[in-house]
Amino acid sequence: MEIQQLKQMIRDTGLKCTSTRLAVLQFLVDIHRPVSIQEVIQNLKDTSINEVTVYRILDSFVEKKLVQQVDHWDRHRLYEAHLEEGCQSNHAHFSCRECGQVLCLEDSGSWQLATVVLPPGYVANQIRFQIEGICPQCNH
Repeated sequence: MEIQQLKQMIRDTGLKCTSTRLAVLQFLVDIHRPVSIQEVIQNLKDTSINEVTVYRILDSFVEKKLVQQVDHWDRHRLYEAHLEEGCQSNHAHFSCRECGQVLCLEDSGSWQLATVVLPPGYVANQIRFQIEGICPQCNH
């Protein structure tokens, strides 16, 4: 995704487009999988970014719906950005109980959810669906 597009996406949320915000969003878009705050910090260690700033940026991105929070079985929060055309923001995840790897299952043809009918007046904003198990690398 082009830098100018990311800058505009940040501005469109009402946030100021700082170099730090842009670096965090660019990393999330490029890696295209759920990552921990520690992974974000580690991959941006060459910048002057600090941990508190990363937390604040990710919280603001989640609030503005640029980034989705993924709850992991070990209670760590993971973050992902699916902003490119064709990406699905509401999708299932597979989480390996051995190595902790999280895989996005964006292809809606690879899984099915039961139809849930909400009571009158209720509106769903997000669906979170996570499968836990063992990945092929750990299952040998």
